[in-house]
Amino acid sequence: MTYRIHFVALLLASALCHQSANAQTIGMSAERRAIDAYQVPAQDADAADIVVIGSLSGDAATGGEVLAAFEAYANSPDNFLDVTFIPYPNPDRSELAFPPPEPAYSANWASWSLWQWLRTHAPDTVIIVGDDAYGLREALAAGFPESGSVPTLQLDFTNEVVDAITGPRAIATSPAHAALIERGARSAGDVAQGLASVYGQQLDALTYIPGMALIGRLRLGHVAEVEAIVAPQLDALDTMEITNSLQIAGHLLFAELAERTQNPRYLAIAQRAADLGWDAGGNMLDAMPFHGDYSDAFFMHTPLLAKVGKLTGDTRYFDMALRHVNYLHDRLLRDDGLYNHWPKTEAAWGRGNAFVALGLALALSDIPETHAAHARLLDLFRAHIGALLQHQGTDGMWHNIIDMPGSWAELSATAMIATAIQRGVDRGWLDSFYQFVADSAWTGVVSRTTDDHGFIDVCESTPGQDSFEVYLNRRALTGRDDRAGGMMLMLATERME
Repeated sequence: MTYRIHFVALLLASALCHQSANAQTIGMSAERRAIDAYQVPAQDADAADIVVIGSLSGDAATGGEVLAAFEAYANSPDNFLDVTFIPYPNPDRSELAFPPPEPAYSANWASWSLWQWLRTHAPDTVIIVGDDAYGLREALAAGFPESGSVPTLQLDFTNEVVDAITGPRAIATSPAHAALIERGARSAGDVAQGLASVYGQQLDALTYIPGMALIGRLRLGHVAEVEAIVAPQLDALDTMEITNSLQIAGHLLFAELAERTQNPRYLAIAQRAADLGWDAGGNMLDAMPFHGDYSDAFFMHTPLLAKVGKLTGDTRYFDMALRHVNYLHDRLLRDDGLYNHWPKTEAAWGRGNAFVALGLALALSDIPETHAAHARLLDLFRAHIGALLQHQGTDGMWHNIIDMPGSWAELSATAMIATAIQRGVDRGWLDSFYQFVADSAWTGVVSRTTDDHGFIDVCESTPGQDSFEVYLNRRALTGRDDRAGGMMLMLATERME
């Protein structure tokens, strides 16, 4: 193992001296061994994308052949293809399966890592060096449900690989790659309108999940349609018992409706939830109720307090927002600038950090600069976005464990963080450099948003977990998802604005 690491380091050093080759981690094995890839960008911007994969059984010698091909290609004047080399796709030498079995990813980390990376990057050709003991060629020929197939070659030696990738220019675009290009070319408006035709169509229970999708529709101008959806619920909402933070966050919908329509009934519903920050004697609580010491509570409560404060002109809601944020910050901030999901476990869960970023961004939008809460929240926002920047992947994505690149790229967290960054750039809270960061994230998530308005790799619902391992092994969902639908709709409308 030590020899292999030194060998890889020497090859990378040699290759990087000559071309703009770059290394990235695309996944990991069950034993947490990284699955690394080395990319050599093409000389031509519109070149075909090729992936070269080492032995799927984990044969070390075949991995060496792929590394040797990488060095030769990185130093070749004829690198007219965009080629990514994955020398050791199975570092544990475990049993693989393609397509992999559910649940993703914990049922088979190596299989899921490779399969979903190929699915979301959609090369034009995959070259397998050595054995294909687990049927990857057959699975790629059958194709991915949302995109289609990828042609494959099976070769044995370095010289065969180099001959196959050196010099060719006219390699056909694979069906999967063509579909990926088409998905990525959609405008924010097209994506938003498509999502709005599926998400935000009902309000069976007032939580943030349908609430964010309905707010997204409001941002598209569907005010009358949203009012028609909420109208049957108004009598019940006037007196409903609020028992959790998800419900409090759902009341942001009515604050947004109040802002757009000036209807006092909507504001009364929103204000009723915001008033939970004070006890029966009118004393401000240390933090909003039902926060659970979760990082989620940055989002579940703070934007509502800020919006109600703006609409009522009552600055005590800004005071409560500041107290609430300080309470959570003191319990959850890590030394690296990220946030734990809750104090019981050291884990920078992806959506947990996204809740912080988006919650602060939405609250800052409504708290006036003249109030002390604005400066404090802005400092925290900038610091957190700076910490998150260190962990954005080369494909624009943030991962389900933010600081663990071998964990899978997670869509909902990326959409939420990108929304926060886009708003930060637009409002002047962040340097213009961050527009590139937001654009990269948009490219990542829109390519993972399918034509039927489903998504690739969204983390399942996650209450506080008692170990890092449980956070790491949360299931990744693919298909339509109300949570991701609302957050993607927010991002798309943010980019439209």
